Amino acid sequence: MRSLSKKSVIIIITAAAIALLIVAASIIDAVLQKRNTPFTHTGIAMGSAVTQTLYGDDVCADVSQAIASLDNEKISTTSLFSEISEINRNAGKTAVEVSDETLNYIKICIDIADKTGGAFNPLMGALIDLWSIESANPSVPSADDIEAALSL
Repeated sequence: MRSLSKKSVIIIITAAAIALLIVAASIIDAVLQKRNTPFTHTGIAMGSAVTQTLYGDDVCADVSQAIASLDNEKISTTSLFSEISEINRNAGKTAVEVSDETLNYIKICIDIADKTGGAFNPLMGALIDLWSIESANPSVPSADDIEAALSL
């Protein structure tokens, strides 16, 4: 078996290093392009259409699923099984035990309400329900019904 000259070994190592650099540059370029690629997903959360655009890996579907899960299990006013719906059903009747997660959301909402001087008010569920906006027959409630709902 013939041994390679020193010059041949240097050429082979150099060629291998260049090939390795080209492969590394291609991988880095692909990662950087993916980081700048927008992924958009539209879904329904909290009774509204929500469109999100994230840059990077396509995690929009995962984020949407997490939002939908949070909405349905914890904070939805339209899901019969959410903790917020449980609070609303028992408003003015009895206390409801909720998860720490839901309690934190409520605290954040109250803080936002304070900071906006009441322009955002998360405690209006009983009042909003009086109008039956999502039903086939929405209507303006009486002053007495409004007053009773405000007390809740």
